[in-house]
Amino acid sequence: MAQVYGALLLLAGYYAAALLALVISPDLTSIPDIARNCYASGLPDGLCQWAATEVSAQSLIAIGMAIVVTVGFTQKVLRRGVVQPAAVEPFKSSREIVMILLLFAVTVVLVVHNLRHPPAGLGGNHYRPAEAVVVSAENLAWPLLLQLVFWTRQVYRKFLLAAFLAAIAAISPFRAAFFSIFYFGILIPITVGLTSATLIPRTKILGAAATVTLIVLAGLLVLIQTSQRLEITRFGTKSIDMRVNLDGRQLTSRAFTPFFQAVLVDRLARSQAPLPDLVATVKGKFHLGSQNLNQFAYEILYGGHGGQTTPLYYGESIANTRLPPLFWEFAAPLALVLLYFFLRPICDVGVLVSIAIWRSSMGGLFDVMTALALQIGVCLFLTYLAGSSRGNVLREAASYDVA
Repeated sequence: MAQVYGALLLLAGYYAAALLALVISPDLTSIPDIARNCYASGLPDGLCQWAATEVSAQSLIAIGMAIVVTVGFTQKVLRRGVVQPAAVEPFKSSREIVMILLLFAVTVVLVVHNLRHPPAGLGGNHYRPAEAVVVSAENLAWPLLLQLVFWTRQVYRKFLLAAFLAAIAAISPFRAAFFSIFYFGILIPITVGLTSATLIPRTKILGAAATVTLIVLAGLLVLIQTSQRLEITRFGTKSIDMRVNLDGRQLTSRAFTPFFQAVLVDRLARSQAPLPDLVATVKGKFHLGSQNLNQFAYEILYGGHGGQTTPLYYGESIANTRLPPLFWEFAAPLALVLLYFFLRPICDVGVLVSIAIWRSSMGGLFDVMTALALQIGVCLFLTYLAGSSRGNVLREAASYDVA
């Protein structure tokens, strides 16, 4: 449960920081990437930034409402005394065969990716269209591997899974993979552990210092990588490689561009034919040739393929529903929280749901649901192989630990 709350609080902090920056920084539209979004939106700079500010304010209100409902629902579940089952050991009995096949498949994907496109390190490249299949396979695998790290009880097997996670993070074109593994897999567990009443004050102080050090090192690593990012842009049949040394303003734009991309989607919905919908998103996930909303907006902005925009829940709502965006911005993360509570008596998928909350907040709920369904399906299959029905699992559980 800690990861779920961590995801919601992360979004609240992100939206609050973005709202503050958009209010006190009147010249964000002078940043090239943001200016490109405003130009494509057809709005003057002032109105464009004001529209982005409205998006950030709505997003913050919606996630605040979702957190309040989640807290209330958690208390209700606690009063009912619903318990969480003991985690299934994935490396045991027939489940070990499934794990061997899974790790073998991940190994094949990593080898193929390395042979076709040598890694630049921690998401240093925008991936080319030819890499789309292997990148999708990696994005499907790493959240599942991280969830299984928390399932297995044997330390050396945790390190085995961690090694695969490190390999994926090193070659992934998405820095979000590294961030999510660090935040949900390291930072939150350490923070929760430091709140234990059994720790002596000295241990807590040392642990807090170590945590701060990890945060600083991880932040520096991402900043250094971003400053040396290799941009791969494809125009028609020609690929152009540009190494861009990003200054502070350009680094800032990467944090705030999603709000301007949400404005772009809103403007496109008002001026063009219907945007790519849910069906197109699902087809795109299976690489069936359909262009999803994020790819469509990217092509309008940059004139090429191989990338996606991140128009937040706001943009997804504009493209797929007629309801006010605030409703979808509230309902989408809450739907994932309710999914977690629904599955909790059967198996623990807290890490998967938490990562889905974070990732969907950028690209939309529909953008992650296909992968999440497959990942949860593997977890349910492993639980089924454990030979425990829902009733047996509940009887085996020792406690319901909301922390």
